[in-house]
Amino acid sequence: MKDGDYMIFSKEKARLIMANKCMSMADVTRKAELANTTLYKIMADHSSIQPSLKTIGRIAKALGVPVQELISE
Repeated sequence: MKDGDYMIFSKEKARLIMANKCMSMADVTRKAELANTTLYKIMADHSSIQPSLKTIGRIAKALGVPVQELISE
C-alpha cells in the first residue's frame, strides 16, 4: 500500500468466514479482546463505521485468517 491508500473492511467476508467457522459475533469479540459492542457496531447493516487497521488485525487473528481476507477489493 502507498500513502493515501485505505482499506475497506468487508462485513460480508467477515460474516462468511464466521459462518464457515461456526463462530458467533460474541465468539469473535471475546477472542479479539474487543469491547462487547465494538464488533456489533462495525457489523451492523446500517453502519458505515470503518474499523482501524489494528481492530481489523484483531478480528482477523480471532478468525484465524490474514487481514487481506477481511478487506474489500
